[in-house]
Amino acid sequence: MLADDWTTLRDVQYRKIHLYDLDWAEDEDRHLDRCLVAVAKYGGAVAMVRDETKLLKMSAKDSIVPTLRVCNCAGGTISETILDKAVQAPGTASERGRLLTMGWTDGEMLVMVRERGGVEVRDIMGELSKTLELVDDSSRRSSEPDRVAACEVWGDGVVALMGSGKVKAVSGIHSSEPRHFSMAAGLGANAAPLTAMAVLEPQFTASGALEVVLATEDGNVLGATRVVCLPLLTPAFALAVHP
Repeated sequence: MLADDWTTLRDVQYRKIHLYDLDWAEDEDRHLDRCLVAVAKYGGAVAMVRDETKLLKMSAKDSIVPTLRVCNCAGGTISETILDKAVQAPGTASERGRLLTMGWTDGEMLVMVRERGGVEVRDIMGELSKTLELVDDSSRRSSEPDRVAACEVWGDGVVALMGSGKVKAVSGIHSSEPRHFSMAAGLGANAAPLTAMAVLEPQFTASGALEVVLATEDGNVLGATRVVCLPLLTPAFALAVHP
């Protein structure tokens, strides 16, 4: 064992051990910096789809239709699904809007959230299990429909901050009838822009209920389920929850 293999971080020493190379290492379509990526817990599946917000160079053989790829932790392909053909949710791809974020639940279901409030729940093979809507029909048909501004997928559902400042949540996403509810975010029309959001799952909170923490550009941290206003010296650009 060589001393050069070890790195010191304060009073702790650690070393990195190379185990294997991922199978997609030479695949141009799987560069993680070009994709939206969701990694399941405990060395589970890795889902990736091309990030539509990034300007990418494409060859004649590349398809403009996004493809969802699910791999194991070693980079081996589990499934590939062409999203535009597979989605059975109401509306065309343009009406659903671009994909904002995605994440895995504790039951290894992939939740994909689109900017216009459409939610797709898929299994590890990419098959569509169910669809949900975060925006109600009246808002969707209005001249200025509400949209998803930020979103977090948690172990049993999804939480979304809407452009109107409302926080909408879904729990029991694995059940036949997931529960939809709203939270008072304390973000009015003149509120400072959101910089970060974190979800506290029910099993980790003193109340036993789902809680959401929001950070704004003016340095405040707000609670969506209880009154919390924690002023910071500088804005928080990331929030992480320790279980």
